[in-house]
Amino acid sequence: MILNANYDKQKPRISVIIPTWNREKAIKNAINSALKQTFPVFEILVCDDGSTDNTEQIVKSIKNSKVVWVPGNRGGCPAVPRNRGLKLVKGNWIAFLDSDDEWLPKKTETQLRTIDKTGNKACSTNALIRIPEKGIVGKYFSFNKKNYITFEDLLLGNDIICSSLLVSTSLIKEIGYFPEEKHLKTLEDYSFWLRLATQTDISYIKDSLIVYNDDAKNTHRGKESISGSDAIELVIKNFLTWASNNRTVRCYTLLVKAKKELEKVKNEYIEKENKVNALKQELESSKNQVEGYKNSYSYRLGNFLLCPIRLFQRKDKNS
Repeated sequence: MILNANYDKQKPRISVIIPTWNREKAIKNAINSALKQTFPVFEILVCDDGSTDNTEQIVKSIKNSKVVWVPGNRGGCPAVPRNRGLKLVKGNWIAFLDSDDEWLPKKTETQLRTIDKTGNKACSTNALIRIPEKGIVGKYFSFNKKNYITFEDLLLGNDIICSSLLVSTSLIKEIGYFPEEKHLKTLEDYSFWLRLATQTDISYIKDSLIVYNDDAKNTHRGKESISGSDAIELVIKNFLTWASNNRTVRCYTLLVKAKKELEKVKNEYIEKENKVNALKQELESSKNQVEGYKNSYSYRLGNFLLCPIRLFQRKDKNS
């Protein structure tokens, strides 16, 4: 494969980072999918998070010099092993792959061709969703998206699948590593994308080039549910803290936009809360009116006058 190298002075060398924890049943498929790319990857760093099963033995049984086992103690969130990998990469491009996902063969080739055309320094794709015991059930994104994702797009929600992202190593110097704060355990990738988008638009390929394993009950995402608005608020707050330490004009401009979006999210939440509270008060008022009427003289008198009629109805039924 020949690529125009005007987007990078060096030949593309892709370092793959696979964070893993107790994935003995899935890790081999993930690694093999990276090894079978039509544009070969440069290295595969399998970054462990303190596995206690046979994950290490399975990885080391793969006889390929590109596959490197990176041991580590239990950190409890994917950001920790991912960051360990980021500090070790030797390639000029970085691709992320979760240990239970898989790439389709032309993923890296298609992404590099797209980056060559657009000049963006990052690229993501759509995915096929695989549910345990059901298999492939459809695409991850069902709506039509434009061909790139901007900072402003990401302020509205996370439109990037981690296992699909390819990014220039040069940007890591600008944006740093994944946040490791515990309250961002299921949002650290979203926070990272927002920082990334301050440096480049992210090319988006509508084709599904990965298989995303949707096994929520066995992931942090499934165990720690959080509403969309709460997630956005947490991520934007984290971005504000990060951006305040980056004094470039672009970061400052985006900082202002992020603050406005955060205020919008808060206002929408307050508006919804007020509507809910108003409905609750209206319901309580109706209940009180009903109770008050039941205790009123007119209600008791009406019941007294209806007694002969009800007695007659019962007799009529029994006859």
